[in-house]
Amino acid sequence: MLLTATLAGGCGVSSKNPLGNPEAAVVDAKLMGMWNLRMPDEDDGAAVFLHIGRAEDGGDSGLLRCLAVFHNLRRTLPPASMAEMFTTEIGNRRLLNVKWLAESGSGQYSFLKYDVDDEQLRLYPLRKEPVAQAIEKDEIAGSLSWAVVTQSVNLTEDPDSLLKFMARTDDETLFGSSTNLVFDHISR
Repeated sequence: MLLTATLAGGCGVSSKNPLGNPEAAVVDAKLMGMWNLRMPDEDDGAAVFLHIGRAEDGGDSGLLRCLAVFHNLRRTLPPASMAEMFTTEIGNRRLLNVKWLAESGSGQYSFLKYDVDDEQLRLYPLRKEPVAQAIEKDEIAGSLSWAVVTQSVNLTEDPDSLLKFMARTDDETLFGSSTNLVFDHISR
């Protein structure tokens, strides 16, 4: 399941750099709290929970901490993963810069478009294909590699160039419309 692998920091597009500066980020208070992923019926008994709050050592920055807990999944994932994250806005697009911490991920960033209200959090993982094509055309710096049948897409571009790439590429191309992950709000 791409969803749980993305949340555990092991799949999708990774980046050496974020889309901005966490010190300049503003906290989106609606993100904070506990969220429960809506699982498909075939994953009977499985659950994914996100616990999102301010990073204790973040000071006045927009840095958040996220604990992703995976319960009763039939996949090879750790039972929990910890990440630091912050928001970036590009026009009306809201993005999460997620950096999985060393014990649970690569230490690289992943990018998720998000929509949030009082009841739901919808996450849209960055799609590999358009980023891989941009790397192949030398439109953005990065590398592509293969492990068996899985392609890894790793961005090495500087933050300003990443922001420009995201700004000039439309939502449908970067995030699609059917890949969103829907979480229900449980508590603040």
